[in-house]
Amino acid sequence: MKMKKMLALILALCLIVTAAAACGESGKDGGKEKLKVATSPDFAPMAFVDTSKQGRS
Repeated sequence: MKMKKMLALILALCLIVTAAAACGESGKDGGKEKLKVATSPDFAPMAFVDTSKQGRS
């Protein structure tokens, strides 16, 4: 029973630390938010090219 309480305490502390770290600010980028997107060209849905629409905007 004591081991379960200790494990629950450790998991709760990890959750609190993770939540606190997610709320932090980084002064590195000057306050501007950036969205980074990465795709894998060998994954079919991400590399799909509709040849019927080539040349059209």
